[in-house]
Amino acid sequence: MPPIDPDTLKRYREAVLADFPRSREQLARLVAIPSISAQKRALPEAAAEVRRLLEEEGFKTEEYTAGSAPVVVAEMGEGAQTVLFYNHYDVQPPEPLDLWQSDPFVLTERDGAMYARGAIDDKGHLISRLAALRAVKAVRGKIPHRILFVVEGEEEIGSPSIGNFVRDHAARLKCDACIWEFGTVDIHDRPLIYGGMKGVVCLDLVARTVDRDLHSMYGAVVPNAATRLSQALTSMMDAECTVTIEGFRDGIRALTPEDNAALDALGDDSIPMRKNHNIQRMLGGLTGREYMKRLIFEPVLNVNGISSGYSGEGSKTVLPAEARAKLDIRLVPDQDPARIAPLMRAHLEKHGFHDVEVQVIEDGGTPARTDLSNPFVRRCIEMARVAYGKEPSVWPIVPGSGPMSSFIEYLKVPVSTFGIGWEGGRVHSPNENFRIQDYLDGVLHGALVMDGGW
Repeated sequence: MPPIDPDTLKRYREAVLADFPRSREQLARLVAIPSISAQKRALPEAAAEVRRLLEEEGFKTEEYTAGSAPVVVAEMGEGAQTVLFYNHYDVQPPEPLDLWQSDPFVLTERDGAMYARGAIDDKGHLISRLAALRAVKAVRGKIPHRILFVVEGEEEIGSPSIGNFVRDHAARLKCDACIWEFGTVDIHDRPLIYGGMKGVVCLDLVARTVDRDLHSMYGAVVPNAATRLSQALTSMMDAECTVTIEGFRDGIRALTPEDNAALDALGDDSIPMRKNHNIQRMLGGLTGREYMKRLIFEPVLNVNGISSGYSGEGSKTVLPAEARAKLDIRLVPDQDPARIAPLMRAHLEKHGFHDVEVQVIEDGGTPARTDLSNPFVRRCIEMARVAYGKEPSVWPIVPGSGPMSSFIEYLKVPVSTFGIGWEGGRVHSPNENFRIQDYLDGVLHGALVMDGGW
């Protein structure tokens, strides 16, 4: 690919910086809408605002019904290659509100960063894509590609509808490459490029041992639901949280030479991770390459929360009748999400926990992979070097999850990620934010990727 000459790069930097007030105004409009998919709140209003923002840039937009929230599809331009941007307009609930230093739905600048729910995940990224396209127009006069957007409103509840939507509209969404909804710099401020995502299955485990809570004096003879559930959970993993469910690891794809080369190049994130989050010891005492390998390429069973009995102030001597645990299980290629619940049920039966119920909440998160040697991915990597002046950190898989597999499967295109986030962005937590300089660098990176072909 032809290099970006210094004068053109300077013009891009100037265009991105000059555009920031417009980006800020657009983002303020979008984050002001409390589009919380878990509560089915303000989703049509957010979809309407997304359409307005895209139409202001010259896109022709359409709105489709899909599940509990509209899907916005937009199209603009022409060219030999078509680039599709996937984003979402829904956000996580802002609670606990008392931990926010400013209104979560008012974009607020503080100490060189912009704060709001959705600042990074994902409204800020959506606005940054529009800013990148404006920068290309400012420098080159036109965008050399046909551009598509798919913007959904169910991502924060597992994107239950987007897979079928992409399958059913594959001809409408035909493209040559896809830019995914997020991206970040790492703890060393190096840009991260991801080539895939883990899959996810979300479950509830429920133990019921009696028809109502009892006086705890009966604990000597009546099974305790909280204890029963705890025993079931510990039967599924060893002391270092490696999953021990029979058949769970079936189908896991062996690491390729390219995967091992990527691991060798990543370095060790365990030490700064421990320091930044006050972690006394990583599971298994892992550091270095083995830490990175487990983070990226190992499946995991997470206990998200446990509820049972009494947990208020003071004492209440009660024997709980019911206990419930919420789990998410992160999967790696080529594990099949549909197999997880049956495997768990079989495990519980085998180990004497026939009374513990497995309830599937989400089971559509299939693991996804893109070949890191694909020319489009290579362009994203090379333009990261130019935009940041640093060697990017290239991860074969991001440890998080999303509906990427549907786009790879049904559209048959490479998918790459890059963006405006950072390690301290507090995604899904109070005081979600991006640093302004990271935003400007992320927009520049996107503009350089869109400047030419691959």
